[in-house]
Amino acid sequence: MSGRTFRGAPLLAALLWGPAVGASEPPCRAEVILEPELAFVEQQVVYRLRILRAEEVTDVRWIDPPSFHSFRAEWLPGRSPDPGIETRGEHRLVFEERRALFPVRPGRLATPRARMACRMGGDDRREVDFQIPSAALEVAPPPEPGRPADWSGLVGRVEVRSTVPTRRVALGDSVALGVSIWGGANVWRAAPPLGDPPGIEGAEVFAERPILTLESGTRLVGRRSFRFDVVPRRAGQLVIPEVRVPYFDPRTGGYAVAIAPPIELSVAVRSDAPAASEAAAPAALPAADRSDGNRGFVAAALLALLAVVAWVVRRRLGKDASSSPAAALLEEAERARARGDRAAETAFLARALRLELGRGAMHDPEARSLLEALDAERFGAVPAEGIDAERLREVLCRRADRAS
Repeated sequence: MSGRTFRGAPLLAALLWGPAVGASEPPCRAEVILEPELAFVEQQVVYRLRILRAEEVTDVRWIDPPSFHSFRAEWLPGRSPDPGIETRGEHRLVFEERRALFPVRPGRLATPRARMACRMGGDDRREVDFQIPSAALEVAPPPEPGRPADWSGLVGRVEVRSTVPTRRVALGDSVALGVSIWGGANVWRAAPPLGDPPGIEGAEVFAERPILTLESGTRLVGRRSFRFDVVPRRAGQLVIPEVRVPYFDPRTGGYAVAIAPPIELSVAVRSDAPAASEAAAPAALPAADRSDGNRGFVAAALLALLAVVAWVVRRRLGKDASSSPAAALLEEAERARARGDRAAETAFLARALRLELGRGAMHDPEARSLLEALDAERFGAVPAEGIDAERLREVLCRRADRAS
């Protein structure tokens, strides 16, 4: 569907550009153009406010700026001059104020009226205000026929891409998965690409908060970026599933799907891990299956880890720490330790540690290695001696000092 423009409409031009030749013209004029004039709910519509002034006008300012109550409005850079209009009469284009509008409901919507003032130069230093006209937009809801069940409300063409830094990972390590969805659509409505909560068969997935960036140009281009930390549970092939993003395309009047293909990862047993015959699925083994000496060290290391993480949580969150998600996970870890469930204990500890450190941990080499050591103890058949309690204490205390 394409919008109609004002070119080739003599009557409308006469109404907009005012009196006949020889009549006294105001020093400033304005017109509003919407592209397109017929749209769907949450489709991007470009609002163009053209301001023309006489040569003696030195400045133009807002008196009552427009407030777009029925739209989500995002700024777009203005353009000047426009060769198609700068020589009309005795006026020339000063500026084209532009917005990307996303209508939030169906029906006949109108952009708001507003007022501006133009200031004269030379001896005549007066100000003359002028009206910014309203413009009508017909808005229809996206059609129901053909609508995918997993459509999240995206209107406008989008693309999607999944990326990983490597296709090979050691068991017990993690790999960063990035998923980006971008286009001239309302990408902030994009659903989490791996579900909520996220899941991949054969791995644990930890999601970070998605990031929205808006790039302003001729039109608005939005990008919603998701990042996940993927920890394989077993050696072999790990398949990150394809990402499907359904959207409604106003140009065709139908629905389409943007697809990022699946990614296959090769998960190898760490070189410092015991052979599979010595320990199969070690994270699920009860504490009694380990030697007494190793079990004692493991218990001491995990207790130190639990104590330090709890200390950081309380320091950062103060008296309300008991009600935080991280504190709740720590309590679950304590209960799992009390009943001898090491697999559950280490799982809760890992979640609490990741939750508390957040994205910053992914860029801190020391904190990252501690997370990998804990995951390796869970999934990679690596003994917990890899967790240095004193080193953990130093790293977390330093990070807590930075945060406070």
